[in-house]
Amino acid sequence: MSFNQFKILICTAISVKISSSI
Repeated sequence: MSFNQFKILICTAISVKISSSI
C-alpha cells in the first residue's frame, strides 16, 4: 500500500467519524 492510499484511508475514516458525530 502506498503512502497516498494510506492518507486517503485516514481522511475517509475521519470524515466518517465526523459524519457520525453530527
